[in-house]
Amino acid sequence: DLAPTGVGGAVVTLSADGSFSYTPPPGAVGNGAASFQYRVCDNGVDNGNTLASLCSPYATVTVDLQGPAIYFVKSASSGNCTLGNECTFANAVSGIGASTGRVIFIADANTHTGNVTLNANGKLVGQGVSASDFDSLFGINPASITPGATLAARPSVNQTRPTLNGGVTMHNNSHVRGLNLNASGAAVALAASSRTGLVVDTIAVASQNGDAVNF
Repeated sequence: DLAPTGVGGAVVTLSADGSFSYTPPPGAVGNGAASFQYRVCDNGVDNGNTLASLCSPYATVTVDLQGPAIYFVKSASSGNCTLGNECTFANAVSGIGASTGRVIFIADANTHTGNVTLNANGKLVGQGVSASDFDSLFGINPASITPGATLAARPSVNQTRPTLNGGVTMHNNSHVRGLNLNASGAAVALAASSRTGLVVDTIAVASQNGDAVNF
């Protein structure tokens, strides 16, 4: 039976050899376990006679999730903001809404358009961020995954910075890293009034007529 149940918004693809791929739903937060159920069924054929298919009870697969809730962005994408199924910047901002501690990761070097007000502990990170690798940047430990399992390829860092044509307003403990900001008109490219715990690095900031930075 290649139709899993109890996936909770995740995308689970089962193969006939028993292997599977698991993509968490958008906004899934690590440091916890997710699960789904599957069963094994025969083809209903016995000595050439076609019978009713027999199935085992459902078994539960538990998946350990690591890292923050990351919304993956690429230009001209129309996915649901998960890795390999990226979305536009505007859709990531809309999907996050008022949720705190969310990350927008821009995984290309293209130009994106839009404004964003980061919530508390929110992060806007471009692929130009300076880090040893994606896993260490977001607290992912590949060594702890189940033996025999493999992780999907994560985006590269230390790459050409993407550009956001728009403004960013920071909240407490928010990060803006690894991208170029370019505000048009009299808008402020990067604002953070009376906020604490901010991290800003590996960025270039410009505004056409307004203040580039207003802290």
